[in-house]
Amino acid sequence: AKRGAASQSQQSPRPKGRPRKEASAQKESKEAPKAKAPKVPKEVPKEPTPPPPPIPDWCLPVLGLLDVAPEIPQSCRAMISDVLQHSGLQKEVHGRHGYQESFLKDLSESFAKIQALRQEAVDAAEASIADHDIFKTKASSKVEAAKEKADGLRADRDAKHEAVLSAGKAKQAAEAKKISALEHVTNHQADHEQNQVELEQFTKLVTTKFVPLKEFTFPGKNWRVRDKAVHEFAGALPKAGMEDSLKDALLIAFKKRPTDSEKFASQAIEFAEKLVSKHLANLEASINNFDGESISRAATAAAAVEALAAAKKYKDGATDDFIAADNLLLEATTAVDTAVAEEKMQGPKAAELAASLEVGKAQLTVVKSLVDSFETSRAGPSASTVAPAPAEEAAPALAEVASEPVSSAP
Repeated sequence: AKRGAASQSQQSPRPKGRPRKEASAQKESKEAPKAKAPKVPKEVPKEPTPPPPPIPDWCLPVLGLLDVAPEIPQSCRAMISDVLQHSGLQKEVHGRHGYQESFLKDLSESFAKIQALRQEAVDAAEASIADHDIFKTKASSKVEAAKEKADGLRADRDAKHEAVLSAGKAKQAAEAKKISALEHVTNHQADHEQNQVELEQFTKLVTTKFVPLKEFTFPGKNWRVRDKAVHEFAGALPKAGMEDSLKDALLIAFKKRPTDSEKFASQAIEFAEKLVSKHLANLEASINNFDGESISRAATAAAAVEALAAAKKYKDGATDDFIAADNLLLEATTAVDTAVAEEKMQGPKAAELAASLEVGKAQLTVVKSLVDSFETSRAGPSASTVAPAPAEEAAPALAEVASEPVSSAP
């Protein structure tokens, strides 16, 4: 017993605490069974989809009509396409089932309406072109009429413009006359005094200069005094209305007494004497008529004021007439522009209508050709080309849709 205790005491001491995780994990991994990989099912190759059966030729007219007939709803088109191959269209009439014949009859009525609609579209396009030709002619006539009216209004406007210019000139002349008349009234007293001074000067000039010169009383040795007197007298003559040519003639005529052969010098002296006498008489008359001249000048000024007012009124009226005529011309030219624009629009419109007619005719041709082909097939092929078949083959397929009406063209 002691030997046994000694041997046990000699063994290594037992470790304290929990075992390490790594060791326990390794132990569990050794003890756990291995998981099996999932089996992937083998792909079975799909069989290729067989191509759709070819569409029989006798179905093509109906399918073509369905493509060019948007009037038929899509649901009805799909139904017709599905049932078409069971319609017995390829058979003779006596070999079809009653459902088949009813179905084909409904199709025929619908296609007839579609063809009628295409014909109506063509007729409407032709009527539109005819109406457009009439409208185009009217548009051209409207342009010509508008231009003619504008030309007349333009001539009237131009005439009124000339009237305005003429009235403006008349107004300016009236203003000038008014100013002159008022100045005459204002300057009347000064003119009267000036006439008195001028009468006195001319009287003295005639007495001291003209009479000695006319009688040639200046001695020859006093030729300088004579020449001075001639220049003084001739210089005053323009106030009496004498021209420069006569003035020069007097300068020569007063140098010596003219002989019988020198009539021109004598006539020049006589004319100068008459001119001076007339001027003196006018001065005396004007001085003596001071009060009457005052009244006359005042009346002239009043008349000038009235004439200016009338000229202004006339010019204002002419201006108003011109403005009204110009506005009428503006309206007429606007109407011309509008008419020309409408006429120009007829070109593209005519091309549009012609293109629409061509499209309509092309659609009618296509529909008519397809309808004719359909009706030929519906009438039944010849007995020599198609063998008769029992009508009961397509009856079940058509029986499902026989109760549903085929939508016809509106």
